[in-house]
Amino acid sequence: FEVCVDGELQECDPFEGAVEESCDGLDNDCDGKVDEADATDCLTYYVDADSDGFGIEGSSQCLCAVTPPYVVQVTGDCDDDNILIHPDMDENCYNELDEDCTDADNDGCVYKSCKEILDYVPGAVSGEHTLDSDGDGQKPSFDVTCDMDTDGGGWTIFHHDTEAKTHVTGVEPPGAYSKDVTYLAPIARIQEVMALSTAFQQNLIWDCKGSLLYNGNNDWYGYWLDPLGDKETGWPGGTSACDTNDQVWRQSGGTITDGDALPGAQLHFGDTGDSSEEGYHTLGPLWCR
Repeated sequence: FEVCVDGELQECDPFEGAVEESCDGLDNDCDGKVDEADATDCLTYYVDADSDGFGIEGSSQCLCAVTPPYVVQVTGDCDDDNILIHPDMDENCYNELDEDCTDADNDGCVYKSCKEILDYVPGAVSGEHTLDSDGDGQKPSFDVTCDMDTDGGGWTIFHHDTEAKTHVTGVEPPGAYSKDVTYLAPIARIQEVMALSTAFQQNLIWDCKGSLLYNGNNDWYGYWLDPLGDKETGWPGGTSACDTNDQVWRQSGGTITDGDALPGAQLHFGDTGDSSEEGYHTLGPLWCR
């Protein structure tokens, strides 16, 4: 623009004295705008479309104050159309959403069974997992083995201290040999997982030579007790092989699938009192799904 000085027309620089814009309520750079974007001491604000207090990276401007739609200074939202999804949100363990924006569905969740893990954790693999069978966290969590592959996966496997093939000899009366089975997880927690399950498997084998399981006169030499102390005699596959009771090594047993008879808590055998009589018992881990 022009002004007169001492009667002579002068041209003036409108930007004389201009400096970089700062957030102070003045037009520091003399461009006719006050406190515009990218001022020297501006702050980064993000769009928060769902009003959950978190913005999304890439939707920001450096401003002197809140200027809609740039209204929050915290980023990290992974779904700006859903107010129930943001970094401060608790993860819902029973859907396939990433509520807390950690880029992982249901991370940090502890489930009641391996079947729940298979159902709600994408890509869950076989191996050691932690369960909380009562669901509310009041009782301690515990570790189990999960099989996510066999027959569709989702099997919770409970191991114990009696899985090795064990020799029995020198005990004659029915059921006089006794072996307690101690599981790595508390029986109460196992029963809670079983209550959520519809399929059960536990292998029980009796390798015998001259040692029968049942003599036909209501005398059971071989049986097991369930956790309630009930006597179980429902041998998978029957007892006929060992009841032959000769000097040939034979085998009775198989997979127990009746959940009411499981898990095996105590094993009992007999008819191994003579030098020509002996046997080996093998009890596998309990599988539930």
